Amino acid sequence: MRKRSFLIAMVTSVALAAGPAEEKQTTLKTGDAAPEPNFEVLSDGSRPRLADFEGEYLFLDFWATWCPPCVESIPHLNALQARFRGRPARFFSITYEPAGMVRPFLEKHGLEVPVGLDDDFSTFQAYRAWGIPTLYVINPEGTIVSVASPFDVTEEVVEAVLAGGVPDIEQYEGWPDPQGAEEYFRSLVEKWKAAQPGE
Repeated sequence: MRKRSFLIAMVTSVALAAGPAEEKQTTLKTGDAAPEPNFEVLSDGSRPRLADFEGEYLFLDFWATWCPPCVESIPHLNALQARFRGRPARFFSITYEPAGMVRPFLEKHGLEVPVGLDDDFSTFQAYRAWGIPTLYVINPEGTIVSVASPFDVTEEVVEAVLAGGVPDIEQYEGWPDPQGAEEYFRSLVEKWKAAQPGE
C-alpha cells in the first residue's frame, strides 16, 4: 500500500486540512450493492448501466490525471485488460475530470482501458471513491467483491474473482475526509476551467 500512502500524504499536504475522521463508513465495502454508475465513455459517448453487463464482472478504476500512482498503474491496468480480453471481465477507468483535461493526458499516456467521464461527480459520490487510485470489483449479481488498490489486483486475483471467489487482498478502508477530498477535486477542475481561453 506504499503508493496509496504516498497519495494520501501528498493530497493532505497540498490541499486538505482534514478534520477528525468521520464515524460513518467512508467507502463501499465487500458485500455492498453496487450503485448504478453514471459516466460517459470518452471514446463513444455511451453511458453504461449495470444491466448492460449481464454475466460479466466489472472492474471500475477511479483515478485522475494529476495523481502519480494513478499514472503509474496504467501499464498494469492495460496488461490486465489485454490478458482478460474475451473473458467476462470489463474494465473502465473513471475520472471526474472533463474531456478537455483528459484528452491531452491520453495523448501522452497509453491508457487503453476505456475512460469514463464522471464530470458531475455523481459516480465518485455514489462509490465514495475519494482515495485514488481505487479499483472496485463488481460481480454479475451487482455486488461489490473488492475495493482495493489496482496494484493489488493481479492476474491471479482476477482469475479468482472470475471463478466466483472473493480476493484475499487488503481492502481499502476509505478516505477519512470525503467532503474535503471532493472540494479539492472540484477546485482543480475550476482552476483548469479558469485557465482556458474564453472561459
